[in-house]
Formats: sequence, structure tokens, C-alpha cells
Amino acid sequence: MSYRRAFSIVSLSLMLMLSVLIFAPVASADWDIGWPHKMHYPQLPDPNGWDIDVVAANVVADDWMCTESNLVTDIHFWYSWAHDQPGTIAYVHVSIHADIPDPDGEGPLYSMPGDVLWERTFFPDQITTRWYGEGLQSFWDAGGGPIPNDHVTYYQCNITNISDPFSQEMGTIYWLALSIGINDPVSTHIGWKTSQDHFNDSAVRWNPGVGWEELREPSTGAPLDMAFVITGAYSELWDFGDAPDPSYPTLMASNGARHMPSAFFMGASMDCEVDGQPNVGASGDDDSFMDDEDGVVFLTSLVPGQKATVQVTCSQNGFLDAWIDFNGDGDWNDAGEQIFIALPVAAGPNVLNFAVPANTVLDRTYARFRFHSFPGGLAPTGAWVNGEVEDYPVSPVPQMATVIMAAVGCLSMGGFWWFKRKGIGTAQAHE
Repeated sequence: MSYRRAFSIVSLSLMLMLSVLIFAPVASADWDIGWPHKMHYPQLPDPNGWDIDVVAANVVADDWMCTESNLVTDIHFWYSWAHDQPGTIAYVHVSIHADIPDPDGEGPLYSMPGDVLWERTFFPDQITTRWYGEGLQSFWDAGGGPIPNDHVTYYQCNITNISDPFSQEMGTIYWLALSIGINDPVSTHIGWKTSQDHFNDSAVRWNPGVGWEELREPSTGAPLDMAFVITGAYSELWDFGDAPDPSYPTLMASNGARHMPSAFFMGASMDCEVDGQPNVGASGDDDSFMDDEDGVVFLTSLVPGQKATVQVTCSQNGFLDAWIDFNGDGDWNDAGEQIFIALPVAAGPNVLNFAVPANTVLDRTYARFRFHSFPGGLAPTGAWVNGEVEDYPVSPVPQMATVIMAAVGCLSMGGFWWFKRKGIGTAQAHE
């Protein structure tokens, strides 16, 4: 084993041990006042408030503002059983929606959930519950209407360590929608508890015949908000890309692509930083701590209108997303620029083909590769709980150039020219 290889393995082992200390959430699945959160502020339960019926088709939603671009790995909310007759939860259905803002601010109109961005169903082995407190509370039955002074006890439900979490972006408003299946919906009813805190517009309830209806206190008309907390992965170190930012999303402030250290990586190793290290040569991550940009090798030139071949070496079975900015406009958002979409890959070298558009620019541009565990695929931005991101500057060449370079012996490893590390050179992942 080479010294470099041994150093990489030792370095990765140290980072994985550090990640246990840095990234691990609190030991308990519960959430308590004063603990971290990733929203405008925790909306705490009102001990003398209402519980809104969320059994099965009765969906209730409330909004929050993201205060840190990160993964929503934990969702906590408070609930009660009608008449203090506890039942058993069969499942909790959670969806996260885009925001449709109130078009005129104050007035009869109100904001409401828009498109579904993420949804999952969680079963009893994926949640924990606990007694939380007591107070004289009311229940709002979807079928029977408001029931004042109905019950006393309320509970906390915790959905933690979500394996395929939603990636939220700082400053964005989202909606959390809940419905709960229970094993005896005839004798028992469950309600999502209202909050003593108010943010933005009121919570809403879904009416199949009407749409989203605003929730207000039945007797006073005061706006009602729901009791919940959004939390996420607590992290200091991530694996970032290094494509130039501004333009490409690399820095934390740009919600750059980033991954927690794990057993998912490309090449021999990965390293982590507190923020991205962008530069024109896309070598910032290479020059920081250790050169871990060694997982991707282009085996052919990038020639407009032809197919190209790349080799991606992965630590284990997983999924690959990759982009090339073919038109050179400084992003990976255009049609055809994602060359691999949640592509299943195996441990070891993977030789992969992709098409190069005929209108590809003949100038330096950039590629991003993300390897991870999520079969649903990732965007070129945002955080993920495992994996690695590697960025490469690439320079497509016309067909005639490949012929000339081949004639003069310049086509080492396919002759795909790029600028990694020390300037213009032949197709090598690192030097």
C-alpha cells in the first residue's frame, strides 16, 4: 500500500470518527425548549389551545421560514386525543409544500400550500411519542365541529433521522402538512395541537370541496397556528465542490452541493471543509487538506455531437448524478446538462457513456458529479447525509482537434483536455 493511499485511509477514518461527534444529533429523539432548530422559531404548544382533527383525510398545514440551508432530518409536533381517550397511531403522513403567498398582505386572502415538494409516510417503528404536558384544551372535530374544554393531556411526536430528508434553502417559506392514521378511528380521534406562537398567516385545513381553508379560533376569530419544530443535520464539516462561485453554487451561502462524511465516496478518499473552496481551476478542494478529487476520469474527448465516456470509481453501490455546463452560461440548469440522473453504480470503476450536444461551447466549462445513496436523485445544489461531490473544469474540442492531437501523440487517456491542478493538460483526474 502506498504512503498516499495509507494517509487517505487514515484521514478518512479520523473524519468519520469526528463526524460521530460533530454531526450526530442529540441522543434522544425528543426535542426540548432551547434545543437547536432550522426554522424562524419553534412554534410551541398552547396548553389551553385547540387540537385540530387530522385523522386520515383531514389534512392540516402550517408554514415556516428556513433559517439555514440544510436537510430536514427531524420533524417534531404536538398532538392530543379527543376526550382524553388515547388510541394508537398507525401512520403519520407528512408532506412539504411550496408557498403560495397572500397576494395582498392583510385582508381576507391568505397564503396557503402550493406544489408538493416532498412527502413520506412514517410508521410506528419510525416515530417516537411521549407525554408532554397538561392544560384544559379544546378539540375541533372535522365532522362534529368545535368541542370546547374537551381534554387535558397532550403529547409530543418525533420523526427523526429521516433517511431521505428534504433539503431546504435559507430564507424560503415552506408548508408542513400532516394527516395521521389511527387504528380505531370510530372510538378515538387525534388532533394536531395549536401553538402559542404566531408566524405569517394562519394555518389551513384541506376541504375537498373548497380547497385550503384558513383556521381561526371559533369564538374570537384569532388566527391559529400549529405546534411544530423543524430540525436538521447538525454539521460543521462537509465535503463541498470547488467550481467557481459566484456563478456555480459551491459556497454554503449559495446552498452549494455538500455531503456529510460517510462510507459513500468517489476515488480513494474524501475530505471535508467548513465551506466550499471555489476557484477558476476548480482545484480548491484539492488544495485543502488533501487532494480527494480522484474519482472521475474522462476516457474520451468531449466532442460536440458525439458520445463521450467517463470512468467513475465508487466506494460501494449507490447512485450518481452529474452535470456539464455545455452552453457555458455559468449554471447546470439547462435542458440536457444533467448527463446522469440517479444512475445506479457499483462499487469500483464504472465506465459510463453520455451524449455531448452539438451546440456545446468550445471553451472552458465545468462538470459536477455527486455520488450518494438516494435513489430519487439529487440537484446540483443542497445537502445530503452521505456521499461526495467532485467538480472538474473541462474544455470540449472540435473533431479536427482530436485528429491533430492524436497525430502528435497528445491523446493521453483520450486526449480530453482540462485545467485541473496545474493548468492545461491531458485527461487525468489529478497529477
